[in-house]
Amino acid sequence: MGAEFNQISWDDACREDGREIVRLAVREDLEREYDWTTLALVPHDAPGRANLVARQAGVNAGLPAVDVLLEEVNAGLSWCPEIEDGSAVEAGQVVARLDGPARGLLTTERILLNLLGRLSGIATQSRRYVDAVAGTQARIYDTRKTTPGWRRLEKYAVRQGGGYNHRLNLCEAVLIKDNHLALGATTKHGKFTPGEAVTRAREFLASL
Repeated sequence: MGAEFNQISWDDACREDGREIVRLAVREDLEREYDWTTLALVPHDAPGRANLVARQAGVNAGLPAVDVLLEEVNAGLSWCPEIEDGSAVEAGQVVARLDGPARGLLTTERILLNLLGRLSGIATQSRRYVDAVAGTQARIYDTRKTTPGWRRLEKYAVRQGGGYNHRLNLCEAVLIKDNHLALGATTKHGKFTPGEAVTRAREFLASL
């Protein structure tokens, strides 16, 4: 594991980021109203049961986020994962089982599938890259080029696929790029050279 950056596992920070995403997803789907189709067609006391099945082979990620979703929607659903995050799955394999009110299943299914589909897709693609460099000294790292609001969860998914996390945010490490050299303060020689930029950054950090 790369020692220079924090490597993300599912923790309280992931959980709270997941909660924010879930709350936004619930608001988008329900607009503080109701699932009128389900209320019109499904009796309030109808029981429901569903298997979550992988449509294609890949790597699973995001199961802990479902616990957050079920807490937020409070639909009375029970959730039983059959595998762990980071596990390889085959097409047609049952990933988890849900039981509870049919209305709750219908109202939450799209948010649940979006969460798991996105994170599992990232984990699966990460595993492909990791497998491609297997047997070499290369490592697969992620970037900060993540979906707004999803960064910690998407980086978590990269780890589940066997990749490594690069810096989480601008506070975690100094990373000097061409844009910093182009827009940095001028010196008597013009813009910073890479060496001057490194020196300036080190001096700045030492002064803190």
